[in-house]
Amino acid sequence: MEIQNIKIKKIFLILAIIAVSAGIFFVLKNKGVDNGENEITNLKNVEVEQDGISMSLSNVSQRERYTSPSGDFSFSSISDFTVSRITEDERGETLLFKGGSERESFQIFISPFDSGEEITAQKIKNDIPEIDLRGPQAISIDGVVAIAFLSSEGSLETREIWFARSGKLYQISTYTDFDVQMAEILEGWKWLASLEN
Repeated sequence: MEIQNIKIKKIFLILAIIAVSAGIFFVLKNKGVDNGENEITNLKNVEVEQDGISMSLSNVSQRERYTSPSGDFSFSSISDFTVSRITEDERGETLLFKGGSERESFQIFISPFDSGEEITAQKIKNDIPEIDLRGPQAISIDGVVAIAFLSSEGSLETREIWFARSGKLYQISTYTDFDVQMAEILEGWKWLASLEN
């Protein structure tokens, strides 16, 4: 029953994200903003909160450096993105990056991770036996070992990149046709906070 309540809250939160995004688009369109640098900066404080789940919305321009709200990492943006941040109390946060089209997007789910172990394909399979994990490859993200693999749910195939650092598990998901752009983003990834643990 609790899982169902969480799903209902997430549905309402997604609807709130859509409503806020549509409202921002409408305001910017009616102001005739085409560059909108000052107006976009002002949008970084748009926030919605309900039942321990909060959402904020901001924009990142092409060639601008994105820095995570926690200050843990940054990367160079390869295109314009609308960034939504959804936090769920102690369970973690999701950063949603939406580009010009549906497939120009990715998400980063960040959650507490108390295991000091490196993430491997075998560890993922041991912890989540039902996961579809194909073609795993070990990669490096600014010195941190990550596992990249293909996964699917129904007809949707995704690229997954999972890694752990400083007590946090990072799970990046994107469309497979965004692979090249995702690789560029990961090449420009920099850790800002010092390594703990």
